[in-house]
Amino acid sequence: MTKATRDISALQATAVLVSTIIGVGVLPLPLFAVRAANTGGPLVTLLACVCALVGLLFVALLGMRFPDETIIQYSERLIGRWPARAVGLCVVVFFALLTSLTAREFGEVVVTSVLKQTPVEVTVIVMLMLAAISARNTMTTFAYIHFFYVPLLLVPVLLIIILSLKNAELLNLQPIWGNRPAGMTEGIVTIAALFQGSFVLTIVIPGMRKPAKALAVSLYSILIAGGLYVVIVIAVIGVFGAEETRGAAVADAGAGQGDVVASERA
Repeated sequence: MTKATRDISALQATAVLVSTIIGVGVLPLPLFAVRAANTGGPLVTLLACVCALVGLLFVALLGMRFPDETIIQYSERLIGRWPARAVGLCVVVFFALLTSLTAREFGEVVVTSVLKQTPVEVTVIVMLMLAAISARNTMTTFAYIHFFYVPLLLVPVLLIIILSLKNAELLNLQPIWGNRPAGMTEGIVTIAALFQGSFVLTIVIPGMRKPAKALAVSLYSILIAGGLYVVIVIAVIGVFGAEETRGAAVADAGAGQGDVVASERA
């Protein structure tokens, strides 16, 4: 079996995870948090980050145990050939569904707010073609691409958050545990699902120069991406309040459906 070329540094692996976690899930994130616990949205998001970190650390430990193999390869040693093939098929289907859902959601956002006269199919096909072309490169090139555009992703978002926090009201964030503690569990699971892209670590570890740093990569990536998620929820709830955030989301959804119906009639 040919070993993967180990050219990916821990910093590049962290960039891959951060850019994979942060996606279109940021858009409905405040709504998920508010629906779960009202003003306790930041706390729900923080607990979801902890939940995602536990799962990611487990994946990292498996990768460190088999540093030269991906999950498709070392699963045969753990559970046998045929069960491993079934698991591998599930992983392939998982990433296929995740890619399709992400492309569809992002396409809807683009045609609703930016390219209103462009069919959503065109936007989705272009994105899938770009992803397919990029996937033909080596894992090292894949890591370089992520490492290049992570600052372009983080810096504008952080600037927007910092500027918006000037208008935040601390009263909108109280009580910090929210008014609906019973809904926190469901909210934690829902928000933790936004971190499922971090599963890509299973194919990044075989290309890392030092696979032993996989745990540190997992921790730093969750701190960066999860910290950004928590700050986004704090900024949205602090500025608009829990009730207005929920109402604005419903209004935007209705407006988006109206635009789609109008375009179809036209």
